[in-house]
Amino acid sequence: MDEQQLRALPLLAPCPDDIQSLDGEWLVAFSHQNSNAYAAPDLDDSAWEKVRLPHLRHATVEQDMLWYRYHFRLEALPHSAHTLLRFGGAFYQTRVWLNGVELGSHEGYFQPFGFDVSNILLVGENTLAVCCHFPVEAGAFKRKTAIAGIFTDWDCKPYPSTYYPHLPEPYQWTVPLGLWQPVALQPTGALLVEAFNLYPEVINPRWTDGADRAYVHVVLQLRNLTSAAQTALLNMQIAPHNFAGSTVAGDDREITLAAAESRRIEYDLTIERPRLWFPWTHGDPNLYRATLTLASSTHNEYEVGQVFGVRAIQALIGHQQWQWSLNGRPIFPKGSNYITDFYLDRVSTEGLTRDLALVRNANLDIVRMHAHIGTAEFYRLCDEQGLMVMCDFPMIWTYAFNLPAEEQSAFDASVHRQVEEMIGLLGSHPSIVLWSIHNEPPWTPDGSFLGSDVHAAATNRHVDQTAAARVQSLDPTRPVIAASGLYDQHLYHGWYIGNWRDNRDLAPPFPTEFGVQALPNLDSSFWGTVNTNWPVAIDDPTWAHVGFQSVFWVSPGVGGPAQYQSLTEYIQASQAYQAFYIRYVIDQWRRKKFTPVGGYIHFLFTDGWPAITWSVLDYYRLPKAGYQALAQASNPAHVCVDIEENYRIEAAFHLVYQEGAQFRASLYLVNDDYRLGGNVQVRWWIEPRQGWLRPRLRRWFATHTMVPLPRADGEAQLVTSVAIPLPQAGKYQFCVQLLQHGHILDQNCYDLRVGGTTDHQHPPRRVPAFLVGRVYEFGSLRHTIDGFTFRLLNPAMPIVMQRLLELRLNGEPINLAMVEIGRGGQSYRCTTITPESPLEFPSGEYLTITVHQHMLPPGKHELEATAQLLGFGTIAARWHDQLV
Repeated sequence: MDEQQLRALPLLAPCPDDIQSLDGEWLVAFSHQNSNAYAAPDLDDSAWEKVRLPHLRHATVEQDMLWYRYHFRLEALPHSAHTLLRFGGAFYQTRVWLNGVELGSHEGYFQPFGFDVSNILLVGENTLAVCCHFPVEAGAFKRKTAIAGIFTDWDCKPYPSTYYPHLPEPYQWTVPLGLWQPVALQPTGALLVEAFNLYPEVINPRWTDGADRAYVHVVLQLRNLTSAAQTALLNMQIAPHNFAGSTVAGDDREITLAAAESRRIEYDLTIERPRLWFPWTHGDPNLYRATLTLASSTHNEYEVGQVFGVRAIQALIGHQQWQWSLNGRPIFPKGSNYITDFYLDRVSTEGLTRDLALVRNANLDIVRMHAHIGTAEFYRLCDEQGLMVMCDFPMIWTYAFNLPAEEQSAFDASVHRQVEEMIGLLGSHPSIVLWSIHNEPPWTPDGSFLGSDVHAAATNRHVDQTAAARVQSLDPTRPVIAASGLYDQHLYHGWYIGNWRDNRDLAPPFPTEFGVQALPNLDSSFWGTVNTNWPVAIDDPTWAHVGFQSVFWVSPGVGGPAQYQSLTEYIQASQAYQAFYIRYVIDQWRRKKFTPVGGYIHFLFTDGWPAITWSVLDYYRLPKAGYQALAQASNPAHVCVDIEENYRIEAAFHLVYQEGAQFRASLYLVNDDYRLGGNVQVRWWIEPRQGWLRPRLRRWFATHTMVPLPRADGEAQLVTSVAIPLPQAGKYQFCVQLLQHGHILDQNCYDLRVGGTTDHQHPPRRVPAFLVGRVYEFGSLRHTIDGFTFRLLNPAMPIVMQRLLELRLNGEPINLAMVEIGRGGQSYRCTTITPESPLEFPSGEYLTITVHQHMLPPGKHELEATAQLLGFGTIAARWHDQLV
């Protein structure tokens, strides 16, 4: 058979209920041996490991091929016209044999697929063999071709890709491998429904009273599984799914398909006065069910159902604009980035239900499934629970750089095929409000952090844009973006660059990533997975493996472990910073509602494995302090506090005022819920952080005002500007409350201190020892006529050196007047490099450092450099090299 005949059938329509699950005991083994031998029915597999599905292993460079075998017995052949062997999902390249016959292959991980096995199944014993292969592209991240998103290249996966290959043994780069979804026998008729979606167009939506009507565009992909032409009657019935009511629309039509033909069929149905789907923050998630029945005179009747919602979602998107509209009204979505589990075979309906309840408890109504497509259950639950979804296609960072033309063409074809399958699989879900093709590709303005070579070449731009255009043509009812990080913003001021207060001056139309890392709680099972002998080294490999970004913890984070007396103290400090950061930044986004901010999606909601990341819920779903901060800052009605900058910052985020100063801030009132209205009371006060006087001071000194609550389709409103004389030295808290009829709608508090000094001062950010090799060219230490020289490499984004602060040799400082820096054929005296006259250091280029009048003896030497970099603060690195 040729390649086309061996290609798996896409099974993107909902799975029917009458499948026969192959859920018994499977046999599994790693191997690179001849495929025919492992597929043979008479192979002795008695020594193979026994497992049950779903099942995943993790591929390494040495072991990237996993074989499955399954023996099952049929007392009789199925009564259906045809029987499919259905795979719910497999990583990543899959080949399948049944009873020694090769059925075909499939590439991709999120798509259900299968094969017609009607003529291969046997009465009695049957043997199924499956080979799963995932090419481990470690070290070739710019040239990767596997469309598997976060599983192949990410900073929140086991062994973050930014650290590869610098972590010591036993740490290995791994990717998922195996059958992460069930396998079953699926009955079908002569005509297979490969995909089944409904796209509503809402006419004159009315927020509380449905709409005049909805034109529902039905899209079917049908395939004739036989070698003869087939004629069938298609009957469609649409009825309420989660609310009472009778059939609202129906249709009958006859269709004829030629032998082995696959055809896309489209037509429209009308629903009069439909009930609309809403996110839980605005109304009820009303759903309909469409039932399609295919019947012919020669084959049994076959039925498939699809649940969908009637709603109109729009987004006006531009470089300085992002305006959401749902069912004819402006909305302001609030959410967080989400992943289920890096070990996808552990994902369960119960776990998803728990997570989505936690999303709602945090007052969020949108989740971004980050560079990953989840299980069908995830999207079903979002439909039912009224949660909107930003749906990422699983692409992240750089792909296919400088591939030969033939390989580039194959990669592009794979992207286009798989985005079409994404639409075919998920198109009916009303929860999905945005398609996004590629997370942070190198061709965007901020993509330079992936390297000047891929950025300058606009790598992946063509395939991303053509894929986005294809998605828009298949589904014109939703907005689509080719790249996340282009029109939506990823802002990490206060982590990767700058300071958290820089966010005060930003005005992003739709920020979809912002956050800082924090440690899990002390009672989390996470701490059994890493070194906890205190103080942990700043570059401890057990911490690096789980995602700890030591460079950014040192500054602008809360510092390194050695600055704290205990792990408990370090956890508390990190969680306090994360909570403060979330509260402060969301206050900035919400006070700028619609001017121009159109919503926000925080990063990150949960960990996908035991890790140290930006999450507010760790892998075991224990909440960090940031979870409560996210929930409070996202209250439907909220008072945003815009603190004027007459303070100094100590220990990363602590606000410190001089004695005799004033606390000054502007208070903005915002409302995102159309169901709220009327007059509200805003009251504010400053109270001591501790002591019995706190409740009395609140009662005695609170100031209040009555104001009307802004409309949900309106901007935030300035309530007042406060200027409060601060008490004597001590720790205090500024609080503001929002009340209506005695009920507290919102409370927002910021800690501050008057007088005193900080307990912790930040040293420079230090490049971890295992990453120094990415910056320093080992072996470059050489004699010169009157001194020595060495070379540094910029492996990432372009940077600007504002000053070389210090250079040490064997612990002793070197006179910087004797230091010369060479780049691109030009030389600069170190003392001439200043913030007013900085030195640009492009990605991928070298700096040659030459020290004059300083002769070195042969042997090992220790060098240490400290520099001030624009947007990054002070960076230090220490290394050893041999001078011969």
